Amino acid sequence: MKIAGRTLICAVTPVALAGLVMPLALASPAAAAAGSTISRVGSFVNYGAAPGATNQVNVTTAPGGVLTVTDMATIAAGPGCRQVNATTVTCGQAAGVSYFNANLGDMGDSFTAPAATFRVVLDAGTGNDSVTTGGANDVINVSDGLPDTVNCGGGNGDIVNGDSHDTFTGCELHNP
Repeated sequence: MKIAGRTLICAVTPVALAGLVMPLALASPAAAAAGSTISRVGSFVNYGAAPGATNQVNVTTAPGGVLTVTDMATIAAGPGCRQVNATTVTCGQAAGVSYFNANLGDMGDSFTAPAATFRVVLDAGTGNDSVTTGGANDVINVSDGLPDTVNCGGGNGDIVNGDSHDTFTGCELHNP
């Protein structure tokens, strides 16, 4: 009788543990794939959109000079940044940023950083995108065959690679 009871416990325990662990294991990759990421190393900030996410990235300087990035899609804080909530991340003092690199990915996205004093290097990816940058000399790629809108802000050496049906405002050098 003791052998049968012990055998039953030994057989049921792994199945019960698998039932508890498997949902966690299956949920982790989906959660990781759902959002965009942002990190900061020194004066460089890097933002990468998740595939299939429509992004509305807004870069601002919060009270106290903190660089704040919000997105309609979820965004995860990487090294050098701090998670505020599912769609907001802070990345230290804006005054220390010299480059903000952004890859918007594969959907119709928007990126706004109208008060940025640092250089934005941005690849809008595919989709009908809208990009607004600030007063630095930015490098923007919107060449994807779809109509995009770019406002380069107040810089004096912006370079934009786009298509003939894109709209450019305040950009010093653009192709076409």
